[in-house]
Amino acid sequence: MIRPFEKHIACFEAIGLGEMDEVSFLRRSDTKYVFHISKLEKFLSLLCEKYKVLEIDGKRVQEYETHYFDTPGFDMFRLHHNGKRDRFKVRTRQYVNSGIFFLEVKKKDNKGITSKRRISIQSLDLDVNTSLHANYVDKRSPFDLKDLELAVNNQFKRITLVDTKTPERLTLDWDLRFTEPTSGEQKKMENICIAEVKKERGSKNPWFDEAVKSCSIYPLGFSKYCIGLLQFNNSVKSNRFKPRLLQLHKMKLIT
Repeated sequence: MIRPFEKHIACFEAIGLGEMDEVSFLRRSDTKYVFHISKLEKFLSLLCEKYKVLEIDGKRVQEYETHYFDTPGFDMFRLHHNGKRDRFKVRTRQYVNSGIFFLEVKKKDNKGITSKRRISIQSLDLDVNTSLHANYVDKRSPFDLKDLELAVNNQFKRITLVDTKTPERLTLDWDLRFTEPTSGEQKKMENICIAEVKKERGSKNPWFDEAVKSCSIYPLGFSKYCIGLLQFNNSVKSNRFKPRLLQLHKMKLIT
């Protein structure tokens, strides 16, 4: 389904992967903004003269599928829930349009800096018998690959906007879907849009600040893994997330 706001994506000047590498960084400061999808049309119209949009093989809207892994006791979820630093995510991700797969290990340290490391793999599956997978996870996290299992899957659409002068990258995600891997039960979040600003720590962009202010869009944390897991699992501790879930319900972002 093509949304009305998608016509504005054509207004941006395109940027390729090679050019975007000049503003790509694996150590960064991230800020998320969560808002109703109805605001996205105006938001894009305010940004189109200041950003370029990533285009790959003629496509600007990229589709993603992600598998999140955790221990049977959901230790990574608990670290996030309890506000611990350092905390980790282990996931596999498919760039659906291009058929490329990565194994990724993300870490947020005690200074709020996010670092991401990834390697190319052959599928969304993690194989404990593959030394490449095991060594990669073991060396970059406190977790042993053999202790991890699939916790939740998600799919979404994304455009990536780039300000080559700041430098800064802005991703916009929508059409979120979560799937419980055992039962196949699915939850859709069709009203939600997640904007995430990825930039070097301390850098500022007045164009973005003016756009979010004009659209009444405010910073709001949103972990796809944690929120997705809570759609299916009532046994994990969730006190810290209850106010956030209530806020999302009041904003009519989730039902």
